[in-house]
Amino acid sequence: MELMTKQDYKQTEVGLIPEDWDVFNLGQKCNTYSGGTPPTSNKANYDGDIPWISSSELNKKKIYETKGFISELGLNSSSAKIVPQNTFLLAMYGATAGVSAITRISGAINQAVLAFESDMILAEYLYNFFSLRKEYIILTYCQGGQPNLSGSIVKSIKIPLPPTLEEQKAIATALSDVDDLISNLDALIVKKKAIKQGAMQQLLTPPHKGGKRLDGFDGEWVETPLDDLLSKYQNGYSFSAKGYEDNGVPIVTMAQIGLQGQFQFNSNKVNYWSASDLKFLNDFVLTKGDLIMSMTDVTPNKNLIGRMTIIEENGPLLLNQRVGHLIINKDKVNSTVLKHLSNMRRWRTYCKSIASLGVQANIGTTDIKNGTFILPSIEEQNAIATVLVDMDKEIEDLSTKKEKYAQLKQGMMQELLTGKTRLV
Repeated sequence: MELMTKQDYKQTEVGLIPEDWDVFNLGQKCNTYSGGTPPTSNKANYDGDIPWISSSELNKKKIYETKGFISELGLNSSSAKIVPQNTFLLAMYGATAGVSAITRISGAINQAVLAFESDMILAEYLYNFFSLRKEYIILTYCQGGQPNLSGSIVKSIKIPLPPTLEEQKAIATALSDVDDLISNLDALIVKKKAIKQGAMQQLLTPPHKGGKRLDGFDGEWVETPLDDLLSKYQNGYSFSAKGYEDNGVPIVTMAQIGLQGQFQFNSNKVNYWSASDLKFLNDFVLTKGDLIMSMTDVTPNKNLIGRMTIIEENGPLLLNQRVGHLIINKDKVNSTVLKHLSNMRRWRTYCKSIASLGVQANIGTTDIKNGTFILPSIEEQNAIATVLVDMDKEIEDLSTKKEKYAQLKQGMMQELLTGKTRLV
């Protein structure tokens, strides 16, 4: 890898680039075209054998299959256009504007997708350029309202290019290698999550209902009201928005409870309360390891109501209204087991059955306490929790590794696509 020195650079509209690189408008190096949509009024236009590549398909680097298909009739009765394999595609409108992909299949595109043809810029190079510059492009060219690009805007975008296709290929290959590492980690994470889901279903299902036990355990599983498993159930406090501060003690709301039982905490997206008030709010103070539950749900399918999660941030934090703090009796129940059981069908069905439904679903403290869980001995619960926590740790480690590779790639793009680091 050859490193350039400062005197090898020149100043351009896109910043410093090597002396032998040049800046072009994309329209100088690429032909672009978009497609159209067959009339939906004629069902014969659809469900044919031509893959239908809409902007929603551009959510991964490479497109190998599509959800929708159109027919020859649909293609011929509209301005939909066929793109060949290995074409670079760019989403033009709305939430997906600026998202890009390379299609590994031939298919038809609609008006929301822009296809690129070029003998002078490789598809992989274009993909990495737009990955690096997406945010800048949206901020620069899509002012206000819903972001929309156009063919003329895209053609005017400046792109710095090395002098040869050989160098483009070397850059694209290096970045693709990192993409492959990230994709492999993604696949492994999905696999590990599926394994964990299977283990959870087996280990948390009573043996008489088909569950599988860990070696060394026997004895009956007992159905027990939640109230009997708790030392206390604490409802949250109604914090007034007038009292929010820029920093202080974070307030935990139902937004911190994920649909898979994960603790969702972002310090930039929570409200804060003055730490000087903690002495008056002792009943509502949370700390790491505490178990909480959503008592309210505004999601369309009401899949959040009754779900539990475990606080993963160091305290103190404060408990907001409509979030319950379950102070468990550790001699009777393991908080990790209880959290996972709250995500399983039996508890989900119960919570939906007793919730007051509507735009906002609610469940009350009495109904929560009356709900039951079928549990083994605390010793078996602790053993189950250890297995599940170990699996979570493995998934977390893989996710951290993936994030490091993503950061590595971002740094590599900054270096390679500006010529700061040369591979040829």
